[in-house]
Amino acid sequence: MIKIIPSVLSPQECYTLLRELDPIDLTIDVNYHSQDTNRIKKYPFGIKYIRDNQIDNKTGYAVYPLVENLLQRIEPVGELVSCTIVYYPSGSKNAQHSDNSKITIVNNERVVEKINNWEYTGILFLNDDFDGGHLVYPDQGCDIKPTIGTMVISPAGIDYTHYVSEVVNGDRFVLVYRFI
Repeated sequence: MIKIIPSVLSPQECYTLLRELDPIDLTIDVNYHSQDTNRIKKYPFGIKYIRDNQIDNKTGYAVYPLVENLLQRIEPVGELVSCTIVYYPSGSKNAQHSDNSKITIVNNERVVEKINNWEYTGILFLNDDFDGGHLVYPDQGCDIKPTIGTMVISPAGIDYTHYVSEVVNGDRFVLVYRFI
């Protein structure tokens, strides 16, 4: 089941979080700062991921209280094992995928391989001042237009594949939580 929880963080809390992330300088291509390539990984489709263990201490002191506050505002779905900030610049999207499995075709048969132990994924929209960038669960007929401060929680398995439609104007920022 997909849960949509509005106003988990206030717009002010989301803006505070984004402002505190500014020292990481998400707007510059990571290839420009070769020494930063361990901190920010850029994928071919333009999305940048920043893992929680890659956030510097100054930023962490501002970010983690908000993360803890957020976790107290939602019904627990499991133990939090990771938190990732994902940046979608204009023109980027994310292909349909499952968060804990991959599908391959072997001898004309579909083979599902579990690639991690995540059971649930939480996606928190940190902004909504962009066009496009919807979170879509096609098998559930669910198309979610991002609203700042809203969190979406869904099972991470193959039955809940999802994608992000192209961001056509502006930049999209989300915090992705993974639970076991």
